[in-house]
Amino acid sequence: MKRNKLFHIFYTLSPKEIKDLKIFVCGHKPATIATVVDFLAANRAKFEPENFEELRIKASKKLSLQGPKNDQKLRRLFADTMQLLNDFLMFREVKTNRPIAQQLLQEQYKYRLLHPYYETSIKESINELTANIVRDFNYHQKMFRLRKETYFYLNPTKITEINAIRELEGIHHHLDLDYLLTKLHYIVQVKIAQLVQEQETTKGTLDLVLPNTDRFANNVLVLFYLEFVALIDHPQEAGFLKLKSTWFEIENKFSTDVRYQLFYQLINMAWFSCVGAKRTTEIFKILVHGFEEEILVNAGYLETNMFNNFVDIGCSLKEFKKVTAFIEKCIPYLRAGRDKKENITRLYEAFLLFGEGQFDEALLKTNFVEFSDPSYGLRAYPLVIKCLYETKKSKGFEEIETRCNAYKQYLHRKHKQGFINKLSREENLNFMKIVRQLPNASSSKYARISPDMLLEQTKTMQRLINRAWLLEKINALP
Repeated sequence: MKRNKLFHIFYTLSPKEIKDLKIFVCGHKPATIATVVDFLAANRAKFEPENFEELRIKASKKLSLQGPKNDQKLRRLFADTMQLLNDFLMFREVKTNRPIAQQLLQEQYKYRLLHPYYETSIKESINELTANIVRDFNYHQKMFRLRKETYFYLNPTKITEINAIRELEGIHHHLDLDYLLTKLHYIVQVKIAQLVQEQETTKGTLDLVLPNTDRFANNVLVLFYLEFVALIDHPQEAGFLKLKSTWFEIENKFSTDVRYQLFYQLINMAWFSCVGAKRTTEIFKILVHGFEEEILVNAGYLETNMFNNFVDIGCSLKEFKKVTAFIEKCIPYLRAGRDKKENITRLYEAFLLFGEGQFDEALLKTNFVEFSDPSYGLRAYPLVIKCLYETKKSKGFEEIETRCNAYKQYLHRKHKQGFINKLSREENLNFMKIVRQLPNASSSKYARISPDMLLEQTKTMQRLINRAWLLEKINALP
């Protein structure tokens, strides 16, 4: 009886009640309840109570819920239909027996208590929301919906007293905080853009747009932004290390997009705050952290310059295992077709081979790569030239000149097309200027150029790619 309770009750309904039930279930979720009712109405006359099991099997076929995997779904659907049928019967009784309507409704309310699992879920959602420091308009909308759920379902003894005025004051407070954090975030963005473009950073911005900063003086996110702004105005290593440490502690409190943007700006600050080998090491530490915490991939894609920087810096620090793991995991997220990704993979395999001292193998790899995208072309050409020099073959030295001429034309073409700026072209042209002289430089009095002269030229060039490699080769000249 219990297994087929729905069919037993439905069997007792009159044709008029069945017609009213069809209207009653319209619009209720799940939508398949209406299908169940239509099926039962159509087959009511064909089945007697002793054949309800057969009706149940036929219903599962009609609803495409056959087999053990769907048995649970079918049971839930019948349970939902049963609940709606119960509401329908109560509704009809209230209409026909007004004197007992209040008693019936009170009895029904007792059964509307929130299920313990659902109650726990709502409480966890509320706790998760209140634990979030950033509370914008969406936060308060979500909280309102959750509070509404608790008021409707929970027994009055379980409802926590809420002061409506304090709730509204809280919205004011947190929307002010959200406005403040948004302003601080874009102040950081503007100031770093000015720093990168070598413009004078805007002074006094905080005083103009953030008069109420003191109200949130103890908020960790506000303090972080204020430290960030101070570091931009006065970049120095100690301040950067402190900011980085704070970032690692609070980064999970930011939304995904804001976290990614701040991560990107933190890399910029490592560049401006640190010098020499410390700069390279700190940038790579941040990149590795971003890789491990899955920050680098944003909106399903990995930015090309982020990918290139990780590989370039990792190879320069001889962190080949980390670079290999990074390439294998992250190359699918690049904005490139499959054929281009194969080219990119070969290029960075060549980078790894070069870093490990396998110059002939690296040169062989680069012979099969070609890029129209300058972000890869600017890496492929210098790598080929360095491979040719490292192989120490006379033909290789001759080919360096040919490759340099081709690279020079490539740079002029991409600059004219607007793909690379003047500074990028200059640092690459300076690289070729030095590397062309390497094969002819020596300490011999008959040499065209001495290592000291070449060293002086290299040191005086403000913009130069592969500076460390060039200095190493110059110092190794006979």
